[in-house]
Amino acid sequence: MERCDIVHILPLRKLQYFCCIQHGQNVVLYNVFHCFKYSKYMKLLTTYRCGSRDSASFICGGIERHFAALAISHP
Repeated sequence: MERCDIVHILPLRKLQYFCCIQHGQNVVLYNVFHCFKYSKYMKLLTTYRCGSRDSASFICGGIERHFAALAISHP
């Protein structure tokens, strides 16, 4: 069906949310995000081969590529 499964949809939504916080105007959320940044967020970025400065669309593409590679390797 060429759609991500739940295992990939959840990290996608998390990364999109973190991307919005990082580029947003809310100073409090931005500061809290930086405390959190080097734990789970960076692990997700590493898993899907993305960087913290990448756009949400690039991150989405990385997750979709990861999913597609898994789908091909497990027919």
